[in-house]
Parts: sequence; structure tokens; C-alpha cells
Amino acid sequence: MRRVTEQELDALGSVKTGLGLTFFGVAFGACVSFWIVLKTANLSPEDHSMFFPLVLGSALLWMFFGAWSVLEGLGARRLITRIRERPPTQ
Repeated sequence: MRRVTEQELDALGSVKTGLGLTFFGVAFGACVSFWIVLKTANLSPEDHSMFFPLVLGSALLWMFFGAWSVLEGLGARRLITRIRERPPTQ
């Protein structure tokens, strides 16, 4: 049996959410970048038809990874709470 401090337990619970937040940030940055290009650049109709799906796709990924991060964070918080409330074993 190994004892885990409260700080170590919090660190273990936050590992999974870090990956989702990273992809959330990348998707958000891509969405903003594609949107800026779409609205400010003088694009041909072919280029416009290419950038519009890129904006939509990155916005969908942005929402997906945001929801994934929230769900993972809530799941990790519930798990940590269950571990803390468990009676100590001897």
C-alpha cells in the first residue's frame, strides 16, 4: 500500500484534462485564424469555398474539445472526491 498526498492526488486528477485543453486551444486558434483570413483577405470564390469549411470544421472541433475537457475535469473531480471520502484502510 502506498500513501498519496493531497497534492499528488490533485495532480493525478488533472493529467487527463490537460490534453483536452491543449486540443481546445489549438482548435480555437485555428478557428480564429481561418475566420480572420475569411473576413479580411480578398479571396477568390475557390479560396472562399475552401476557408469556409475550415472555419466550420475548426469551430466544431473547438466545441468538441471544450466539452471533452469539461467532462474529463468533472469526472476527475468526482473520482478524487470518492477517493478522499473512502474510509482509510489499515
